[in-house]
Amino acid sequence: MLARVPFRRLVVLALAPALAAAVALALLLTAPPARSDVASLQQGIAADQSREQSLSSGVSALSHIIGVLHAQLVVMSGRVATVQAQLNTDEISLARLSTQTVHERARAKALAAQFLSQRAQLARWLVAQYEYGRPDGLTVILEANGFADLLERIDFLERIGSEDQAITDGTLHARNASRLAAIQLGVLTARQKRVTDAVQSENDALQAMTRALEARSGELAQARALKEAELSRTRSDAHSLQGQLSHLLATLDTPFGAPPVGMSFAIPWSVVDCESGGQNLPPNSAGASGYYQIIPSTWSLFGGSGPAAYLTPKSEQDVVASRIWNGGKGASNWVCATLVGIV
Repeated sequence: MLARVPFRRLVVLALAPALAAAVALALLLTAPPARSDVASLQQGIAADQSREQSLSSGVSALSHIIGVLHAQLVVMSGRVATVQAQLNTDEISLARLSTQTVHERARAKALAAQFLSQRAQLARWLVAQYEYGRPDGLTVILEANGFADLLERIDFLERIGSEDQAITDGTLHARNASRLAAIQLGVLTARQKRVTDAVQSENDALQAMTRALEARSGELAQARALKEAELSRTRSDAHSLQGQLSHLLATLDTPFGAPPVGMSFAIPWSVVDCESGGQNLPPNSAGASGYYQIIPSTWSLFGGSGPAAYLTPKSEQDVVASRIWNGGKGASNWVCATLVGIV
């Protein structure tokens, strides 16, 4: 005969398998995160830090180039100011040259007209002498009526000779003066063009160089701003990942177990366990590898052989890690040193 079981107990017994399954599922869903999640976050942080270093170097390089360009712009501005001052001086000189050229042109025109007038007068005089003849000394003496008339006739002949010479000399002077004025006018015109072209050419070249430097500086400043924005995002992402990792480590039941049997490490085990779990890991996305998760540049800087830490024996990795740790002075080289509270 079966013993009588209360109805409430029967319900509990019937539901026991379902409750057990639900409890197991709840425990599974609330189970602490696996260490693979920690490693993934560590890789993400290392990648962000590597990218942060690269971006910082890029920003520094661009800042240096922009500084050089700004210095060149200062020098160029000084040269432009000097040339502008020279332009102002030359403009005054050109104004004087222009006035002088106008005067020389008018003078040359007047001398040319004078030459034409003198030449016409000489031509008329020659024609008159040809048509009416020129009295000679013997004729004057023979035709003179007394001594007084003779003196008057001789004086007349002297005046005629003087006038001939004056007309001839005036014509030659007018011709020479006209030619000289034309030469001086040509020299002034050429000089004016030469000065104008030279100064304008230098000014145009400096202005073009200044515009090119300003454009290049603007492009570099824009590139630097983009890199700075990307650097800010990368730092924010790294900070966020570090927060997630800290929270994740805090939720682990046993964040740092004991080192593997028979193994010792050159830096505190808590850092090693956080970084690699005591395993000789291949490179992550940032290139860090080995027991101590050392990136290639740091590995090489502290005397490591070969391209990466994980390719070398643990003994060599211990030596290099000890150099980096430097009695705790180099602890900041490991992200996990901060996470476990050493730094």
